[in-house]
Amino acid sequence: MHLDAEWAQLTANNPDTVMAALAIASEDNDAAAAPLGVAGDKATLVVIVPSLTGMPQKEPDITPMAGRLSKQARRRRPRPGMRPRLDASSSR
Repeated sequence: MHLDAEWAQLTANNPDTVMAALAIASEDNDAAAAPLGVAGDKATLVVIVPSLTGMPQKEPDITPMAGRLSKQARRRRPRPGMRPRLDASSSR
């Protein structure tokens, strides 16, 4: 029953529950991340992203004809509709 209550709080965007879930989800990421806040249906995170040289050079993909999983060279531009909103600043 505890999971049902927690899920209900998460889907209702309860700020404390969402912040805790985001903190747990980002613990084992290669890029360090920390949630800053929740307002309505939006969350604000700080993410320290590696330099371009540290980024993987291949990305998961699906072959067009057979629909099989594959890897291909990373695109210079994200696919339409696949770009998350990213407000970034640099300390350099």
